[in-house]
Amino acid sequence: MYKSQRLIRLIMLVNAKKNFTLRELADELGVSQRTISRDLIELGELGIPVYSVQGRGGGFRLLNERLLPAIAFTESEATALFFASQSLAYFGSVPFGKAAASALDKFYHYLPPDLKERISRLTGKMAIWSPRRSMSAECLEVLLQAVMSRSAATIV
Repeated sequence: MYKSQRLIRLIMLVNAKKNFTLRELADELGVSQRTISRDLIELGELGIPVYSVQGRGGGFRLLNERLLPAIAFTESEATALFFASQSLAYFGSVPFGKAAASALDKFYHYLPPDLKERISRLTGKMAIWSPRRSMSAECLEVLLQAVMSRSAATIV
């Protein structure tokens, strides 16, 4: 197993277990405890919140905020997530405003340049706020695509 594959697998194991020992992880991944120790230090440097607990019943623990594994999105899914997050700006208040903004920044950072450009056309150009009326999903999709492709849309 390549180191990169091992580190990804280690992130998934750490997220799943929350409490673990070097021996458990070493056995699971088929490497030495020393290798796991080095890998955990590397994960810590990457921002994975792992800390050790000394003494009887000790081992390693994951702090409350876990990192989620990477997820592959299609361009349509990425656009949908961006648009949904942007829509939160039109609510009076949301309990996760800062977290949503942080997630959107991270998400946007890793998009391919051409998709970033298309999505950036949505910012400040299109808002859907209709507190008393529901709107057809097909209509919203047509509007979204029209803005992103810089084409006109007729609404009846």
